[in-house]
Amino acid sequence: MSKKAGTPAYAPVYVESKLLKLDDVSVAHDSGHRDVDEDRVLELYEKVILAGRWGQASLSRPKLRYDPAGRPMAASDGRSKLADGKHCIAALKKAAETVAQSDDATQLEWYTGEIKDILTVGMRFDCIKFLDDDEAAVKLFYTMAHEQEANKLRTTSVEHKIKLVRAYVAKDAENAMVEILGKSRRSTIHNWCKATAVLKEPVLIKLKEKPDLPQGLVFTNKYFVGQGEETRFLLEPEQQIAALQLFYDFCDGRGTVSSIPTFMSDFCAPMLKAQLWCQLVMKKYASVVSRLPAYDRCQKMLWSERGRTCMRLGVGLSGDPKIEGSGIPECVSVLQGLKNLAAGRAVDEAESAVDAAKATVTEHKLVVEGGDDESGILADDITMEAPLVEKDPVLEKAEELGLSVRSNIHLFHDMKTFGDGFVGLCRATTRGGIYIDEATSKAKIILGDMAELWKVVTSVVDRQYVSMGIFCGKRHDLVTLVVTGTVDPPLKRLRVKTFLKNLDQSRSRWKQMPKKEKQPFVDAAVKDHRKHNALKRELAHPPVEVDSPVRDPKPENDSEVLL
Repeated sequence: MSKKAGTPAYAPVYVESKLLKLDDVSVAHDSGHRDVDEDRVLELYEKVILAGRWGQASLSRPKLRYDPAGRPMAASDGRSKLADGKHCIAALKKAAETVAQSDDATQLEWYTGEIKDILTVGMRFDCIKFLDDDEAAVKLFYTMAHEQEANKLRTTSVEHKIKLVRAYVAKDAENAMVEILGKSRRSTIHNWCKATAVLKEPVLIKLKEKPDLPQGLVFTNKYFVGQGEETRFLLEPEQQIAALQLFYDFCDGRGTVSSIPTFMSDFCAPMLKAQLWCQLVMKKYASVVSRLPAYDRCQKMLWSERGRTCMRLGVGLSGDPKIEGSGIPECVSVLQGLKNLAAGRAVDEAESAVDAAKATVTEHKLVVEGGDDESGILADDITMEAPLVEKDPVLEKAEELGLSVRSNIHLFHDMKTFGDGFVGLCRATTRGGIYIDEATSKAKIILGDMAELWKVVTSVVDRQYVSMGIFCGKRHDLVTLVVTGTVDPPLKRLRVKTFLKNLDQSRSRWKQMPKKEKQPFVDAAVKDHRKHNALKRELAHPPVEVDSPVRDPKPENDSEVLL
């Protein structure tokens, strides 16, 4: 295979355009780059063809596969082999069956225009060829072309990507795939390989129920594909399936898909609490758990919406023996039943105690207890007692210092909450800094956010006490925009400080810069120089007025808030 390593060399080459009837095109298992998804075919048939949206929806033209010599290839059924567009052809064939079964096709509203021409005359295909006949490499190319984050085409499923990685195992999967797709795709391929090593078949089947959900729910989720230090967050397949089902129900109820961080914090983290609780219970009461059916019911309750809500709100699973009515009633009842069995009491007596406690579930008041984390979720009655260890005074002092420092750091996720919080935080004697972590390096977005921040700050603090700095790095275009003030009017009135990290490259860039681009920098430097000389003259010979006292100018840096 003659491919240049590190570049996306394995790309198709256009050969010709060809008109073919649908009956001459194959949708067999070896045609195209993936199996037919009947749900997708039905979606195209109903929402595109029958709805009269053919030609309006964003569908790529189907492509026929030629061999490296430029000759047509045939599938196992003898028909022309597809490279891409298998679902589109399957939907069109379904429409052709509907027309054939209709007594009067002219009565079908959608059977007009281009659809009618395709079903009667044929469809025009782009014919392409690859460098060789490596089927795995062809599938890899189209899998990346249908990557969810890259475009609006039909997403390739998680299951398909994992099967593809498994096909490359014998070839050192990650490096072999990077060689084909290029180094720019290494991060995406690494996520696929990581998921292949961890995800189990039942989880893949569950993911197929909602193929349109963001695949970052899995590929970037430490609770699903955690490795190395993140292994301690990894959920068992049963908990992963339970978290997905709760998330599906939640999204269906709201009609929208929640964000990936929400899925991790509100669905996966509670499942990890339930998993750790069950593991510790099994570790302590392994010999008697099988004799208490209530344990299985309790476990299913923890995987339900009620259990998730309790854990998300911080309710301790086992409760505190010193606080009456604390904890989740089912968990408290099960622990008591297991204690009774472990103490040698009769099974009937233990079951009756559990049933009696279950009957009073509605009378219990759940006490929300703070401080539960992902590893400390059990009460004292489920953990082994350990001797008290006196805390190191140096460590205690360091923790107090860290807490005091963190108390002065405030995090805001949007400009509205920042504006509301800044008014309460700002005092007459306050000195502080505000840092913006931008999600992109685009100059228009960065300068727009800085201008909006400037409005918020100067609405509370006088402008003479505020200065603004933008760390430009190697973004010389950003420096030009800042100095000339051509992006947003508020920035024209700012005294902007720019910091260049690499002075050698900056000097080299300055030498190569055309004179027209240098002029804004020169003008700004001259202007600053004139201001500096004027200030020196004013300090040396301050003006004296008869009716007003002489005022000493206050150094600007004494009361700046550096952003």
